[in-house]
Amino acid sequence: MIESQTIATIPLFQDLSREHMDLLAACARSQTYRTGDILWMRGETAGSFHIVLSGRVKIFRSSSEGKEQTVYLFGPGEPFCLCSGFDSRSVQPASAQALEPTKVLSLAWDCLSRTTVEHPQLLLKIIQILSRRLKEAMDMVDALSLREIPSRLALFLVHSCDQGNGTVTFQVSQREIAKIIGTTPETLSRVLKRLADEGIIATAERTVTVLDRKRLLQLAGEDHDLKM
Repeated sequence: MIESQTIATIPLFQDLSREHMDLLAACARSQTYRTGDILWMRGETAGSFHIVLSGRVKIFRSSSEGKEQTVYLFGPGEPFCLCSGFDSRSVQPASAQALEPTKVLSLAWDCLSRTTVEHPQLLLKIIQILSRRLKEAMDMVDALSLREIPSRLALFLVHSCDQGNGTVTFQVSQREIAKIIGTTPETLSRVLKRLADEGIIATAERTVTVLDRKRLLQLAGEDHDLKM
């Protein structure tokens, strides 16, 4: 049983009326997963909208040879499975897996659809999320097809960098980071060491500190925009 207070803590739903929160809570369900559990596989029937309540989920695609590409990582409060929504015939375009003990809230799309009809601002928020993720997907295509590994890593660090102190704290293992940028953990370690040796970054366990922002942006091909 999901309570309205849980719905109220999710950023996507914070502007809803109490009536709509009660409606969503009534048709929501939650499920817990252990580290490594598969939520679904690519090609399975969709039909629900999902939000991470706690833990972390990765969305990935894999080839018949077993090569895996991580597409997105989602943490607490983040919605996912958006692109298959509002269509009862749709299937999952990618697989999903829990990276740590995880709790996920699920809402049937027909329930969410009714809410968006009466609260169009919610639909606008969903469209904005979809638009942002489409841009992120285009950036990934660019990075994987047109860039060398150091440039891919630099771009990942630039986009992940904390605005306040110029640091990146990896929330997942280097193996998962390697899957995001399309390389091996061994190559990732070598490139991190190279950037550290060149004085561009400093590394300590799961934290990367940017020492030379300008050079990192140049390596990422983002030197036209010096904001980080």
